[in-house]
Amino acid sequence: MRRILRVALRDFLATVATKGFIIGLFITPAIGVAVALLAPSLFSDRGYQIEGEYAVIDPTGAVYAEMADALDPDSVARRRMEEFRRTLDQAPQVVQDMAEAAAQGAMDEALGPAPEVRLSALSADTDVEAAKDWLNETTDGPRHTALIVIHADAVETAAPGNELGTYDLYVPPGLDDRDLSFIHRNVRDAIADARAASRALDRAALDTLFDVPRQTATTVGPENERETVRGFNSLLPMAFMILLFMGIMAGGQTMLTSTIEEKSTRVVEVLLSAVSPMELMAGKLLGAVAISLVMIGVYVGLGLVALWSFSMFGLLDPWLILYLLIFFLIGFFV
Repeated sequence: MRRILRVALRDFLATVATKGFIIGLFITPAIGVAVALLAPSLFSDRGYQIEGEYAVIDPTGAVYAEMADALDPDSVARRRMEEFRRTLDQAPQVVQDMAEAAAQGAMDEALGPAPEVRLSALSADTDVEAAKDWLNETTDGPRHTALIVIHADAVETAAPGNELGTYDLYVPPGLDDRDLSFIHRNVRDAIADARAASRALDRAALDTLFDVPRQTATTVGPENERETVRGFNSLLPMAFMILLFMGIMAGGQTMLTSTIEEKSTRVVEVLLSAVSPMELMAGKLLGAVAISLVMIGVYVGLGLVALWSFSMFGLLDPWLILYLLIFFLIGFFV
């Protein structure tokens, strides 16, 4: 047994004491932290401006008016200010005071540049196929961004009991997904507003009536209560599964690499002169397990520190760490 432990300790120190292992051990969480810090800036839409010219074929005569009103600069500024106020109400008081001092600049920083869109109304009998060529025309003004064709029954059905129509959208090649989302959202809102107006209904009142905000659940334990964290119970098993995979693969890869290296350099012949093949293999296996446990222990420790720093330490059941170790040993040896 002593010789098995010596072989295990030799393999363990030969791997753990290397610079490559130490750098590789901490490079993964370092990359994760860097991605978490930089991702909001890299993938933010705040610097992107929606702009272009939309051509609209509206046989109903009502949807175009709603779109023109929604995309009017004054209406856009009013909606942006309302959205900014809602966002600001959720911020700390210090942030609110700073934002109030520079409201326009703070709003542009939070919501991005205001969209600059121009609408062009086409007659209801316009040939759609011919109008598609307009999308690829070169122009010195705003880019021709969309051809919107409203269905004739988008607001009122042709006959009682029929389903309401919608719209068709044609865009030039290479249009950004953010432009597409903006167009779809505004066209759908305009059709909904036109439908509500044709029935003498107040769209804002309807939105208020059907808007029921989702409330945060409270988890009640035997001794205390806490706010339920959405997604934590789904992410935790995934994190443990990744740890299991990394631990087993790292230990197995380390043992395989050291075995091949020792065999190619004939070191294994020297080792077999001092220990039996069974003792050598058992020692290498224990060393690989120890290496994997070190890696898992470091990552679990970093995870616990992260939970503690975000005041979420109480969400983790300590028994789960024990189960992680049990399943790791089962997966490694079986």
